[in-house]
Amino acid sequence: MENHIISLRDIAVSYDGEQVLKGFDLYIRDGEFVTLLGPSGCGKTTVLRTIGGFVTPDSGEVFFNGKNITGLPPHKREVNTIFQRYALFPHLNVYDNIAFGMRLKKKSEREVKETVQRMLSMVNLTGFSHRGVGQLSGGQQQRVAIARALANEPKVLLLDEPLGALDLKLRKDMQVELKKIQQQTGITFVFVTHDQEEALSMSDTVVVMDGGVIQQIGTPTDIYNEPKNAFVADFIGESNILDGLMLEDYWVKFAGHKFRCLDKGFGTNTPVDVVIRPEDIDVVEPDSTHITGEVTAVTFKGVHYEIIVDVAGFKWMIQSTDCREVGDRIGLSLTPDDIHVMAKSEYSGTFGDYSTFSDEMEEDILASEEALEEGGAPDEV
Repeated sequence: MENHIISLRDIAVSYDGEQVLKGFDLYIRDGEFVTLLGPSGCGKTTVLRTIGGFVTPDSGEVFFNGKNITGLPPHKREVNTIFQRYALFPHLNVYDNIAFGMRLKKKSEREVKETVQRMLSMVNLTGFSHRGVGQLSGGQQQRVAIARALANEPKVLLLDEPLGALDLKLRKDMQVELKKIQQQTGITFVFVTHDQEEALSMSDTVVVMDGGVIQQIGTPTDIYNEPKNAFVADFIGESNILDGLMLEDYWVKFAGHKFRCLDKGFGTNTPVDVVIRPEDIDVVEPDSTHITGEVTAVTFKGVHYEIIVDVAGFKWMIQSTDCREVGDRIGLSLTPDDIHVMAKSEYSGTFGDYSTFSDEMEEDILASEEALEEGGAPDEV
């Protein structure tokens, strides 16, 4: 408990009578990079704003280093927040933007100058101090916002989708940059995103949320390799999720075949969900000992081919460096390590195969064609 810098205990938050968080508990360790990950509307930003003091919970308590700060306003918390819109002062140059908070705290100009120069160096903007913020690119503005926040020496930095407005390459660069800054400073970062790749590449700990509820907390490796339910398996990366039957410890049946696996403790003849990641499947010649199916689509992805295979009406995704043609019959080879068994949950049956993906694409194409034939434009999705 002693190294928990932030503790949220039994937090409830409602907006306009709609419950966003209920009985929400979260503990964040000092010095870690924690990412709140989930789809839009899952409550992750509300959690961040509750930590920052911008949202007062209906019930429950917020603790900072063991001290109850539930009623404390944002400016009195040892926390700084960076939003997607960086809220830089347009009439001030880079130097004065970074210095702003320190001057409010009546720091000496000598101390301000030393800190600003140190911060500019940290975010790779040495020599930009006299630029107007309007002359900066999106990535540079974001780094000024980070420097301004860090100059105030917060114990915790809250980041609400700060990379959302950047283009893909800049976003990747900033992911590396942010992780480096966090490691250099040792400040606790709490980061909000709906981008799973971002969460996996940057975080020490990932908190996966849906419907205001934590679905799983773990390291990026744990979350990816050992998802707790079908929602987590589907949200983090690509997944084939099948109905299975746990025959006994280390033996599971799915897709008409019996497989050895590494899972135990589910009892005998228990219905379960089985996750197979597309990159874990080996393509082999079809025979009676393997799951077999017909290739229905092939997409070249640069490093690998994405192959959709129809197995008795269930569409699997395979990622392979071996190219296959549409119409080929292939076998799917799995080792015990490739099979992950999960308990059934409210999400069972909601996710799983790739036929809905194809159907939606076909419907969109048909709708577009019909609209063009009628002389109109297709509706925006």
